[in-house]
Amino acid sequence: MDSGTWYYTDFDRSISLSGMRPTRPKLRQSSVAAHTEAGTFNYYEQSESDHKVILKGGHGREIKALAVQKPEKHRWLIATGSEDTDIRLFEYILGNAGGGEIKNTCVLRKHTTGLQALRFSSDGSTLISAAGMEEMFAWTLSPLPVINQGVVFAGSLPSTDRHSDARIMSFDISIASSNLGSVRLFIVAAFSNGKAKLIQYDNPGETGNFVVLRELDFGMICLTQAYMWLEQRTETNTMEGIISATNGQIARYCISSPPHEYSNSPAPALQAANTSIQSQWQHKVHQNSITALHNVHLNSGHDLVVTGGDDNALAFTIASRMHETDKEMPETFRYRSLIIPKAHAAALTALTIIELGCDAEERRVFVVITAGNDQRVQTWLVKIILSALPTMGEENSHASTTSSTAISLDLVELIQIDFLAEQYTNVADISNLAVMSAEFPSGKAQVLVVGIGMETVDVVLPVVDQCNINT
Repeated sequence: MDSGTWYYTDFDRSISLSGMRPTRPKLRQSSVAAHTEAGTFNYYEQSESDHKVILKGGHGREIKALAVQKPEKHRWLIATGSEDTDIRLFEYILGNAGGGEIKNTCVLRKHTTGLQALRFSSDGSTLISAAGMEEMFAWTLSPLPVINQGVVFAGSLPSTDRHSDARIMSFDISIASSNLGSVRLFIVAAFSNGKAKLIQYDNPGETGNFVVLRELDFGMICLTQAYMWLEQRTETNTMEGIISATNGQIARYCISSPPHEYSNSPAPALQAANTSIQSQWQHKVHQNSITALHNVHLNSGHDLVVTGGDDNALAFTIASRMHETDKEMPETFRYRSLIIPKAHAAALTALTIIELGCDAEERRVFVVITAGNDQRVQTWLVKIILSALPTMGEENSHASTTSSTAISLDLVELIQIDFLAEQYTNVADISNLAVMSAEFPSGKAQVLVVGIGMETVDVVLPVVDQCNINT
């Protein structure tokens, strides 16, 4: 045998490598792998696929963003955004037996970086998407026959710096007005460079326009979550909300403007100077990054902020507005947190809340559903005694005369938390949860879990006696 030629024979095929000019074997339709190891040439062939496609139309990377909208009874429109830069719209139809059918209706390809957040407007006419490189896009939705859903790209947020690589980590939207063929939205977006922006989006027709109204600078930290609501007051319109960051802090922001500023005046007239956050409005909750946040408005003076973090903890924080003590800072806030350490065996990455009403003792009742990197979905029952919440004046007096130990004891009495259940999910790297359906009084809910894949899990809800809630 020529020392410069090697032969490998396998049944009816052979390979000859001579002088770096190998002869090609005749192969059937199959997968082939060849390599050398320890002086031995190895050749493998697989005639069948090593996997089976169950459902076509999923993402090629992990899902990082989720939005759910219910245009009809027993039918949901689901938007998912992934690291593969695609936005996919799915239609989910609930069956009579409780199961559901999901199908991919369209794919939106415009972003150049991985998706971070998605939100539908409350009227279902607009989808806002956000990603890296300060990309924020608006999409106009409209129902169509046969294909069910039509989508048109409507506009993008102008970048302040074309070289910026800041990611829009999270955002929340509030619809200001919606008429036939036009919509106005307020958006609060949290950026990875420590800035939060209040943005107005107008779409009077075919194209939309983004305008930045305020910019809040939180310093050299990465913001992670954003939540907002719009309050109408006698002399001012107030934009309020909660921002969280990688340093484990939450911050309450409040932006007040004259009533005409949020009216139907042209968008360019709404430009305003930057506003900074007061340091005493910030509160340390977790040891490190806050990865999940949800806010519940209890009454005019108090909010419940539920957070989860990289420290595996679940925290419940009562944010209370105190009465006016300084003309230069008309409002201050007091925070009290109740923390459940090691709520999950790994980082708590997603949570959602279902409100059940109030029980016979007039306690506000919620079910908090959490999920983490331990691939567990947990259910918690939370009851808050509304009558025990102090008024603004009482809150201020209580804060100045009561020790921190007594405050913690009061909070334990104010909030009752019970662990209900835990179940395993096949979805790894969970990023978001969404409630698909909640049936009362049967006590069942379907929750959509997304991450590396997606699935729905059934959650059993406790039954409580309903009563009126005065907020």
